[in-house]
Amino acid sequence: MIYFTSDTHFNHINSLTIGKGRPFKNVDEMNEQLIKNWNRVVKPYDEIYHLGDFGWQLSPTQLKEIMEQLNGRKHLIVGNHDKEKMHAHSGCWESVSKYKEIKIDKTKVILFHYPIADFNGMYYNAVHLYGHVHANKSIMDNMDKSKYLAYNVGCDVNNYTPISWNEIKKILDIENKEEYYNRKIIITE
Repeated sequence: MIYFTSDTHFNHINSLTIGKGRPFKNVDEMNEQLIKNWNRVVKPYDEIYHLGDFGWQLSPTQLKEIMEQLNGRKHLIVGNHDKEKMHAHSGCWESVSKYKEIKIDKTKVILFHYPIADFNGMYYNAVHLYGHVHANKSIMDNMDKSKYLAYNVGCDVNNYTPISWNEIKKILDIENKEEYYNRKIIITE
């Protein structure tokens, strides 16, 4: 199984008040619940892509302590609050990058911390997954979903839990739709 999440902000006290705020009393409670939710769905053999802002000013020791508690083969797409070099040299991640394109089944999946209004393959069966905006509206919310597909995998809008690729396909209504995979949108001026 493949999972996605972003913006966990482990150890970040200000994350308790971002947007509408998070429903935790303190950072320790938040960290504990995020780990519990993660491990409830992600098994040790699953792949999980974290699309940035893993934590806040984590030391290498704090990073390892949290990562050792989390299930899965973990990949990081660097966010604006991540120290790329520390994460890359930590030995905690299967991969660390700023941007990634992967293929799941027949679908190209574009992974980036920020929402991209015009992404590679958007008119040819690609799906863009992003974070950064927490529970706030993004430009992607106003885009025409019949032309291209994007989804916010941030924990704030997914019950503080990683979301599976199968769930994303259902939400975006692309599951078992052969016409989706064969579509080509003609752009006219």
